[in-house]
Formats: sequence, C-alpha cells, structure tokens
Amino acid sequence: MVSLIPSGATAVTGAMIGDTAIPYIGVLGTPVIDGGTLYVVAETAEQNATYFPHRLHALDITNGKELLSGPVLVSDQICNLCISCSAPAWQLRRSRLRGLR
Repeated sequence: MVSLIPSGATAVTGAMIGDTAIPYIGVLGTPVIDGGTLYVVAETAEQNATYFPHRLHALDITNGKELLSGPVLVSDQICNLCISCSAPAWQLRRSRLRGLR
C-alpha cells in the first residue's frame, strides 16, 4: 500500500475545515491514467491543521512508486494573467491535469 500523506502530515477531516458531514478528505477530483502513470491530487493537513496543501502525485500503476521527482506542491495561489486568483482549497480539479506532459 502507498500513502499519499507525507511524514509529519495527517489526513484532513471534515471537522478541520468546518464540514462535519465529510469524514475524511484525501484524493481531490478524478485521478487520470496516462500510459503507465496515475496522476492524482491529494490534500493533507500540516502544521497542526493550519495548512492544507495540495500535492500532485505521479505514480507508477504497477508498483505505486512516485515518478517524475514527485510529489509536486500545487501553488497556494493560481492566477490567470493577474486578473483572477483563487486558492486551490476552493477549486475543483477540472481539466488542469490534461496535457501535463
């Protein structure tokens, strides 16, 4: 089994983000398989549940090992030409993973 939770981090619970109807949050959006690689975005709780980073993992589907020097931290702010910015905690993983190569 492969864990997407880095050392020192914990799983995110709904209570941590003010939603007691959700027991745990982990993988965000729909994972993508391209060739032999599974791309997945995971959220964890760090720094005493005050920081909730999103990380993009590229995993070998045969053994679960990280590929491409991953995981990669998804930026705290995603800006489009400095016109609109949004924190990834409130964004869904739509087609942002498409064309990753």
